[in-house]
This record gives sequence, C-alpha cells and structure tokens, in this order.
Amino acid sequence: MGLNWSTFLLEIINFLILLWILQRFLYRPIQDIIMRRRATIQTSLAQARAEHAQAELLQREYADRQANWQREREQARTQLAEEIAAERKRQLASLRTELDTERQKAVTIAVREAEATRRQQEQSARELASAFASRLLTRLASPELERSLIAMALQDLAKLDSGCHARLCEATGPIEAITAFALPVSEQAALRRTVESELGTKGEWRFTQQPELVAGLRLRIGAWVLQANLHDELAFFH
Repeated sequence: MGLNWSTFLLEIINFLILLWILQRFLYRPIQDIIMRRRATIQTSLAQARAEHAQAELLQREYADRQANWQREREQARTQLAEEIAAERKRQLASLRTELDTERQKAVTIAVREAEATRRQQEQSARELASAFASRLLTRLASPELERSLIAMALQDLAKLDSGCHARLCEATGPIEAITAFALPVSEQAALRRTVESELGTKGEWRFTQQPELVAGLRLRIGAWVLQANLHDELAFFH
C-alpha cells in the first residue's frame, strides 16, 4: 500500500485547522475563564487573608479590651473597697466622737446631778442643823446669853481693822441698839459708854426690842450694821 501524499497533506492541513479552531474557540476562552477564575480565587484568597487578619486584629483588640476591662474592674473593685473602708473608718470615728460626746455629756450631767444632790443634801443638812440649832438656842435663849453675846460684839468692835474702824467713826445718824430682851437702863448706859468710847463719837441712841432676834444684839450705826445675835447667825445657814 503506497503513501498518498495528497491525503497526508490534507490530513495535516485539517489537523492544523483543527488546532487553530481549538485554539481560537476553545483553548483561549477556557484559558480566559481559568485566568478569570484564578484571579477571582486570588481576590477571594486575598480578601479572606485580609478578613482573617482583620479577625485576628479584632480578636486581639477584644482580648486587650477584655484584659483592660478586667483590670478596670479590679481597680474599680479595689477603689470601691478602699472607699468603703475609708467611709467605714470615718463612720466609726464619727460614731466614736459622738459616743465620746454623749459619754462626756452623761458624765457632765451625772456630775451636775451629783453636785445638785450634794448641794441639796447640804442645804437639807444646813436646814436641819439650823432648825435644830434654832430650837435648841431658842430654848437656851436668856438675858444672860444675850449679855454674853453683847460682850462678844463689843470685843469684836474693839478688834476691827483701822479702815472699818475709821468708817464707823465717820458714820452719821442715830445709833440703834436692837435686842431680843429688854435691856435694863444700866446695861443700856454701859453699852452706850463702851460704843462711844470705842468710836470716839456721840450721837442719838434708840433702844428697841425684837424677840425674833432670839438673843443678842443688832447695832445700827448710820448705814452700818453690826450683827451679834442668834437670828442673824442662824440665817447664815439658810
């Protein structure tokens, strides 16, 4: 069987035409599709990488925020605990101050009440003593006791300091001698001589009787009053 060159040539031409057709209508469109697909895949991969990087960045930011929030929460908790402790300390100090103030007030009130009770007891004791002494001295009151008190008053008059003595000597006005019992004329004269001798002055004398003096003498020399009687002495204890 011989080689038919014309047929062989036609076969080659047909094959070339087929290659051109395939190249023209099949290979290039498929290659374009593959390239576009590859570009799309590359874009998708790039976008996925970017999104992955963004996700990692967001995750890191979230983790940082979580850590910061945890630190802030711990700081806030610590600060709150410190503020609560400080407020508790302040409240305790305020309460302690109030308690000390109330305790001091209570002590002051107790001291005042004790002092008032003591004064009341002293007053009651003085009143009882005064009442007892008044009853006793009233029963003991007599002209003899009165003479003793007058003698004591005259002794005290002689012992006055120079200032009081000078003021008594300068006193003007009548001299009034008040006694619980009526003084005999002789005792009136003796009292008058002694006082005028002591003071170096003379004046009008009046002798009166006031039984409420119990016993003793009340001597008025101008604006001055010398007291030497049981009534005035007992009044000191009221």
